[in-house]
Amino acid sequence: MDIEIHVIPTQNIDARVLPLIQKKVKIHTTRDYAKIKGMPVISFCNGQFLKDIQTIRALSSHVMWVNCMTWTFPNEIKAHQHSMIDTHLFQTEHGKEKICSVLRKKNPNINAKIFVPFFNTEHFKFHIDRNTSIFTFGRISRDDRSKYMKETLQIYEMIDSPIPKKAIILGCTATKQPSIGNYKADWLDVLPPMGITQEEFYNRCDAVVQTSTLYENLPRVGMEAMASRSVLIVYNNNGWRCEVKHKKTGYLCTTPRDFVHYATTLAHSPLLRLRMAENARKHLEVISGLKSSISSWENIFNSF
Repeated sequence: MDIEIHVIPTQNIDARVLPLIQKKVKIHTTRDYAKIKGMPVISFCNGQFLKDIQTIRALSSHVMWVNCMTWTFPNEIKAHQHSMIDTHLFQTEHGKEKICSVLRKKNPNINAKIFVPFFNTEHFKFHIDRNTSIFTFGRISRDDRSKYMKETLQIYEMIDSPIPKKAIILGCTATKQPSIGNYKADWLDVLPPMGITQEEFYNRCDAVVQTSTLYENLPRVGMEAMASRSVLIVYNNNGWRCEVKHKKTGYLCTTPRDFVHYATTLAHSPLLRLRMAENARKHLEVISGLKSSISSWENIFNSF
């Protein structure tokens, strides 16, 4: 968008990250907020930003805050109560309403807008060549057991395939409690966080059977899968409905039986898998493409 970007770190930057961003932005020293004097400033779910917001507010021409979650932070509520945030930004309508319903109780005056987040597909190849002698599916998340349905292993066991099946659970530490159950099966690989890259995970998976009922804002996993030809089989709630068109780009499930049924359907229908994956890749451009994202940001920047 030809906008000059200045980055003020709120903590030390990992040296591995610097080469990726130095070409595109000007990086200042940690918490050197004086460098933003007279500029609009934006922060995504940054706790230190909220702690320092009085200093930032005194320098910035317009303070924007993005809550990427579906819950409020104590310092976010405090900042809004004292009118420290000029614009609250959200990625989804349900995220906006959930957060604003809390914030309005402290201060009814809230300027809230929605933007279209751009998803960069550069590192997520649409895998045309797959191993057709095996049906591979799996799930990927951080090692948070609230993200796992208790029926996960039973669902995976009941998925039927006319060819050998393989399942991958990525991001699960064996010793973490509560356990997901006994996963000693020759068709199942349970890998710790970063056991393989997410690119390798999607390269291997025909379908992502994301057995989780957790309330989501806008799952990045969904976008990664849609870019990579891994068909989504997910829970039917607001976050996933923003990404999946049921039976067109993936499946929305309400019961454990639904997960089994739709995964089994895909296992028996390679042409259906390809068609849905192609539909999903096109749909991804609609919901998070560069053109749509730029247009939404232009509307925000032109509003102040």
